Amino acid sequence: MIPLALVTGFLGSGKTTLLKRLIEHYRDRPVAWLVNDFGQVDIDGQLLDLPPDRLAAVPGGSIFCRCLVGEFIEHLQTLSAHDRITGAPRAGVIVETSGVADPRAVGRMLAETRLDRVYRLAGIVAVVDPASFLKLLPALPAVAAQIEAAGTAIINRIDLCDEDDVEAAEQAVREINPSARVLRARFCEVELDILAEPSPPAVSGQYAPCRDPNYLTEACLVQRPVAPELLRRVLEDAAGSLYRAKGFVPTTAGTMYADLSAGRLKLQPAERDVRLGTLVLIFPPSAQPVACDLAARLQAAAPPA
Repeated sequence: MIPLALVTGFLGSGKTTLLKRLIEHYRDRPVAWLVNDFGQVDIDGQLLDLPPDRLAAVPGGSIFCRCLVGEFIEHLQTLSAHDRITGAPRAGVIVETSGVADPRAVGRMLAETRLDRVYRLAGIVAVVDPASFLKLLPALPAVAAQIEAAGTAIINRIDLCDEDDVEAAEQAVREINPSARVLRARFCEVELDILAEPSPPAVSGQYAPCRDPNYLTEACLVQRPVAPELLRRVLEDAAGSLYRAKGFVPTTAGTMYADLSAGRLKLQPAERDVRLGTLVLIFPPSAQPVACDLAARLQAAAPPA
């Protein structure tokens, strides 16, 4: 059977960083990858150094919601075939779930589709950012659900957080899932063979509704270059209100990759250029005016040609 592993964790916790490490670990093996972005635009897939035959993307929500689970199943059926590059049997499939996903329905989905005859559910790893975890835990059910489903939890970004916050996050993780292995990390630097992880805890869950009332998303199209200083200022002004902002933005200094989460902003030159930039925003409904203002400020600074 093909091992199927999930990388889960809330928005901005470091899942893509872990995925990049796993890609290097399995570089010489016929492993396939599936990336699930909550926003309508696939940003994470563009960040990964993978051949198209080994990468699938499902943007626009959670793969465990009623609207997207069918597409997820179709990809799993396709990815179970022999590797197109080497012709060898598939060595595993690793899925990066959306940051808002509740992965507890994965066992039900495999059983209902009889994919449990093809796939063996291997590791489920949850990545935790202590800076946001404890704040979000009481309000967002998916945050706890991700820990409940995990066999391993990585307390990430310990270099950026106070020790008290790290300790509190670890304690909360152990209370939610006493059987989970808990690791601390900087930049998700851990020894991890996710395809050989012990079976995750036996949890069950329902498919999520197509529209989660806790989240809104907007894709902000930036059509002409903006000044990097303006881009930074606009994002920093919205930092306290958004769950996440990420994407590629054309600037007067070249294309920049912007990544905002837990109040932290990373702005760096992109590895590739883009003519039209898209910044994906994810936010609570109460922050819709902030998101609209952010989009308006960037678009006003870069009017269409």
